[in-house]
Amino acid sequence: MNEYDRKIIDDYERLGIAESIKYVTEYLRLGWMSHLIQTHECHYRSKFHSKWVVNMDIDERLIYTGPFNLRHYLRSMPSNIGEVSFTTNRVLKTEENPSKYVSESQLLSDLMFLKYNKTTEISWYNLKGIIRPEMVALLFYHWSFFQFEGVKVMSAPKRIGHVRHYRNIDTTALNGNWMENYDGKLRITRLSSSFEKKLIMAVRRKVKYVYDQRGIRCEEIPEWLSSRYKRELLDCKFRYE
Repeated sequence: MNEYDRKIIDDYERLGIAESIKYVTEYLRLGWMSHLIQTHECHYRSKFHSKWVVNMDIDERLIYTGPFNLRHYLRSMPSNIGEVSFTTNRVLKTEENPSKYVSESQLLSDLMFLKYNKTTEISWYNLKGIIRPEMVALLFYHWSFFQFEGVKVMSAPKRIGHVRHYRNIDTTALNGNWMENYDGKLRITRLSSSFEKKLIMAVRRKVKYVYDQRGIRCEEIPEWLSSRYKRELLDCKFRYE
């Protein structure tokens, strides 16, 4: 994540909606295996503030299709269940995301959930887990690796939900050649239309607010103010500097 991408995360943190932990050197020193360090750091912190934790990447979305809502479903779990596993399907992602926000029309044309909808079947090939952190000792990348004595892992039926994974086919990326080994059929699937509309509105509002902000230009400052204070204090620039 670069500084430009960080602006969105920083805004969520400013509002108290999200918390992020930054890692700088682990990937360069350890390669992709550094994910385990990050995952376990999050896992052990979560024991003190969360009953359930979803182990999910930024290019994945949990689709709950069961009765009521996900919270209700998790509350119905027996007390000895330490993980609920969900099936996944992959959505074919063929292009890189734009590096910067240019305009609202560009944003709408590149929204991943609108642009990419060719989808594999739902399967257990790459399952994802929701865990009870105080009942799990060790994690693998996608699921719990070792549970404490008496703890069970449960698989959620496909009718309850699945993970929608927007998976790229960049052969230079980790497992980017997955389509070469896939022998199934692709079909078009989408999020529910009502949710798509809400999501479009929310993304438009958030991205425009964060990336349309700019500093005040010197010529926009009232003359009585600019003549009273030094330019260094006003911290401004003229439009054509």
